Amino acid sequence: MCLVLWVHYKDLYHTLRSLSVQHIDENIDILLIEGTGVAHPREVTGVFARSDIAEIFLLKSTIGIVDASHFLDYLSIFASSKEIRTLLKEQVQQSTIVLLNKADRINEKEKVKIQKKIETILETNVPVYFTTYSDIEMTKIRKQTQIPDNNKINTHHHPQHHGDIVTLKVENVPVVEKRTFTKWLSSLPKDVIRVKGLVQLKNEDYLTHVQYADNVVRYTKLGKEDKRSTVLIFIGRELKSGMLDSFSNELL
Repeated sequence: MCLVLWVHYKDLYHTLRSLSVQHIDENIDILLIEGTGVAHPREVTGVFARSDIAEIFLLKSTIGIVDASHFLDYLSIFASSKEIRTLLKEQVQQSTIVLLNKADRINEKEKVKIQKKIETILETNVPVYFTTYSDIEMTKIRKQTQIPDNNKINTHHHPQHHGDIVTLKVENVPVVEKRTFTKWLSSLPKDVIRVKGLVQLKNEDYLTHVQYADNVVRYTKLGKEDKRSTVLIFIGRELKSGMLDSFSNELL
């Protein structure tokens, strides 16, 4: 079972409680929670530290997936804000396993620099792997790891704003033409770090999952059994609702 976390952390608590009731007569073997790119892992693990949740769910690991092709830029005082640098370091520090993804986009010299930088942030016993498309043996992921104790003491909830990083959610997205939509995504300002969601493409019978990052758009067709509503989530720096005006002007 997978939960995609773009809600407040107090909502995660209520969702977990609801799941425990819904599945009271059956076991949930694995629950995978996918946070947004601006999620605070400490807040998520803090929910699992609550006594009533800890009685039901065992938190086994926190997997940090890092964009290796932009990692050094995100930590640079010249290329990013203090909020982004702080958030990225926290996400890495709270991980019990780190995947340095998009390794196919960097050379060996860059890998060495990234490895050295990671070592200054992480505990020495945290495994780190370079990956492409986050492809890794599941035995390495499923291996039980110890969650740092400092994750268990913070139950304060952050709002949806993380410094100057925010998320915008657009629901009930109308039907869009694929080529026009792709062109529009590629024209978004650099302040938009990532876009993900579900869209209905013109001349397609079923929903399509879309992801946009690093000026790359990926589409995955879904099946007829998927009855969810269309939605887009925008993650970036100082995003304003007016930024989406071109969405209606150019696409609809």
